[in-house]
Amino acid sequence: VACWISLWDLRGEQSWPMPTVLIFFALACLLYLLARIDRAPNPPTGPVAIQAYHREEGWKYAGLFTVEVALTMVTIWMYGSGTQNWVGENAANWPTIVACLTATVSRNRWVQSAALVVILAVWVWYFVTLQSALT
Repeated sequence: VACWISLWDLRGEQSWPMPTVLIFFALACLLYLLARIDRAPNPPTGPVAIQAYHREEGWKYAGLFTVEVALTMVTIWMYGSGTQNWVGENAANWPTIVACLTATVSRNRWVQSAALVVILAVWVWYFVTLQSALT
């Protein structure tokens, strides 16, 4: 969602050169990986150990989300610097990437939970502040 909203202003572009298409394809692939990696594997028998999985593997999808936010920031910088919400988009992405990096590096669940709260707070601010741009 954050990537899509950050790139919303680019909908008015008249043409898309191949490097642009490739970058957006890479972002789509990364979003697929994010959706895939946060799913715990089904054991052959017994219940899924979801808490253990997230405790052991959570840093991996936090890292992928960090990469996704970084690619979004680069894409906004390359293609969206002339759009109306460029400043707001970057204001939302900087605290998000710091929270993502913190969650990736730390294995402490409280730090990771705090990072999630920061990201959600940034999204709320972003939606409230830039809602008019989405219509």
